[in-house]
Amino acid sequence: MKRHGNHGVINWMISQFSGSIVFRNNAGRFRDLVCTDCDRLEALSSGDRNPVNLTDPGDKELFLVSYEDKNLDKMYTQGAKLNKRDWIQHDIQRITEIILLRDPFNYFASRLQGEMNGYFIGDLKFSHPDQKAKLVEMWKSYCEWFLRFEGQDCRERIAINYNRWLLSRNYRDSICQKLGLENKDDESRKVISHWGGGSSFSETNHNDSSVYLNRWKRFAYHPDFRRLFLDDFVLANTMRIFGDTLNLDEIRKAVGQ
Repeated sequence: MKRHGNHGVINWMISQFSGSIVFRNNAGRFRDLVCTDCDRLEALSSGDRNPVNLTDPGDKELFLVSYEDKNLDKMYTQGAKLNKRDWIQHDIQRITEIILLRDPFNYFASRLQGEMNGYFIGDLKFSHPDQKAKLVEMWKSYCEWFLRFEGQDCRERIAINYNRWLLSRNYRDSICQKLGLENKDDESRKVISHWGGGSSFSETNHNDSSVYLNRWKRFAYHPDFRRLFLDDFVLANTMRIFGDTLNLDEIRKAVGQ
């Protein structure tokens, strides 16, 4: 989802690879991938990486496709995940599906700030009366899929908890281990990508990890933000997934719930 920290995680992930890489940002339908240039992330400017076109006949170490604000239920029930091997007319050693989830309070705070900054033209807006409910339901759907991936605990499906990724080197190492990689460039996690205007709050300037877990303070007064505490599913799963990285009692007290 947009404002989930996805570009930071992707940039960090690409930094662990070398060789020819294809990165497709915010992809649409699967058929749109066939004749696409490689989108550029900061990690791809490194001298030991070679961003290439999808249709380039050369070998590729990594082909990474990112999806944002997509209906995952439709993607997985309408066969969209099939025929991945048709994207590249070469042997594919391994396909890994990754889902990233950020806690709802910092996520929606970043989303609201991004809307104030003029982002999300043509996208769903949390500040829009008819659209905020759709975004909350979308977060819930991502949460359900996150728990499914996490429960499978396999190399083909990996769930990444954004909060833990921010805070724990051991957690980041464990992600690399599942990907069959060494975390050889952990400092790359501090690079704030230019995609989407960078951070909603600090553009491309990096902050201490704890700052990203306190974005909610900017919107503690916001009525739509406060209504999140009336949703039992949001509260229960925030505690279940992010309880070790958030002080939910502090947030509840600040918003008056």
